[in-house]
Amino acid sequence: MAASEGRRARPSLSRFRTLTGRLLPTLLCAAAVLAQPAARANDRTDFEADPEARKLEEVDRQRAAKMKRLGEAAEKVRGLRLRSDPPWLIKSPREVYHFMLRSIHAEAGPREVALATQLYATFGFWKPDFDLLAAQLEATSGAVRAFYNGGENDFTLVREPGQTAVPRGMAAEEEAEVVHEYTHALQAHNGLMDRLAMAGPNDRSQAARALAEGDAVLAMCAYLAGRTGEGEVSGAAPGAAELGSYLGLIRMGMASTLRTPEFRKHPPIVGASLIFSYTGGSGLAEAAYKKGGWKEIDRCYRTPPISTEQIIHPEKYLRPVPEDPVDIEMPDIHAELLPGAQIVDVDALGEMEITVLLAGFVPAAEARRSAAGWGGEMYAAFERTAGPRKGEMALVWLTSWDTEDDAKEFFGSYAKALDGKCGVERRVVKTGELLDWRGAGAKAEARLERRGDAVLSVERADEAETAKLADYFWSLKRRAPEPRHREP
Repeated sequence: MAASEGRRARPSLSRFRTLTGRLLPTLLCAAAVLAQPAARANDRTDFEADPEARKLEEVDRQRAAKMKRLGEAAEKVRGLRLRSDPPWLIKSPREVYHFMLRSIHAEAGPREVALATQLYATFGFWKPDFDLLAAQLEATSGAVRAFYNGGENDFTLVREPGQTAVPRGMAAEEEAEVVHEYTHALQAHNGLMDRLAMAGPNDRSQAARALAEGDAVLAMCAYLAGRTGEGEVSGAAPGAAELGSYLGLIRMGMASTLRTPEFRKHPPIVGASLIFSYTGGSGLAEAAYKKGGWKEIDRCYRTPPISTEQIIHPEKYLRPVPEDPVDIEMPDIHAELLPGAQIVDVDALGEMEITVLLAGFVPAAEARRSAAGWGGEMYAAFERTAGPRKGEMALVWLTSWDTEDDAKEFFGSYAKALDGKCGVERRVVKTGELLDWRGAGAKAEARLERRGDAVLSVERADEAETAKLADYFWSLKRRAPEPRHREP
């Protein structure tokens, strides 16, 4: 989102929603099982640590030397140098599970988790009783074999307890996974991550992660394309066509991951959020590489993408002045906009999440088309803290679109979503411009209005509240963004 920070610091739940994504290691590294039951994910006292992690060089000097050679290969592929030699540690699946859990709990308390869960239930991504934290941890089961921890500047190799022997041989794909993790270290050591909003607003942080992960996916493909022997790589830069072949295989593998029982049991947004950084990010990295090789990818970090739209449509980003989201004025979070309620989150879903949301109510092709004209947005989530509806969440969602036709298309698709969310027949106040859902039997009330190239939805508010909220949010200024010139 490009909402102005102007008058007030905005409340945000993105710290929790994006935290697990920042901690998750490469999903391509799929071997070890995080054996902890999902039910324990919310046990906030279960933090006992396993014995101190062992250094790989103390267990298997040969494998440690091999890892170092792969680091040198990553440097050669990526054209960057490590500033230090991060150690490889061996940790058990249980240790890794608790590392992730402790990290999440350190930044997000029970209230933040509950509000984030309620917010996405209000949008319609999942049911109100969905266990978000457990699902995100459970969805990584079987997906963790190795990862780089930038906070400690070390790598982790996951092994079962008591498994001191590390197999000597490594398949080319396993070597590529190690190169992927070394690429993350190279990004950190060379300051590429400094301008990425990894802990920023939702859509912006997803774009940042996609750039970093897409870069690392491309590096592992380049390693595979230039591999001359075990842990060795040629110095020649691979061609775009050869890289494209490896990228195609990886994307196919990612798509098949979403069809596994571990992912199919959860709402689609869980899997989509986890793999977008790799599939979408590699698309941006591939487009940048075709434009100017690794130098062009390095250039992306100096003026980073700030929306998932720019990841999905690289042509909107890889231009002298990227097509950035419209700037929407920040609402006054201290004003009594909804009596007996307070704003608990102001953020944006972005094109990727809107596509997933719509796909829960309309055909996938229609969802993609309706989200593709995204031009910027801002939603405000209100928690009712008093009155007969205490504990409920109301939602105001203002979206801006590239053209009026794009706004009409989204208006039509989201109206179908509201049909399902509200459970009553819509009332047409003005065809193509104003619809209303309320009355006996309604699961939720809603009003959907289009004005030119913008669409406003007010959900879970009565008629008087809806009118007041609509008037206020339509009054917020929407401006073209300040041009960002991509740095050379």
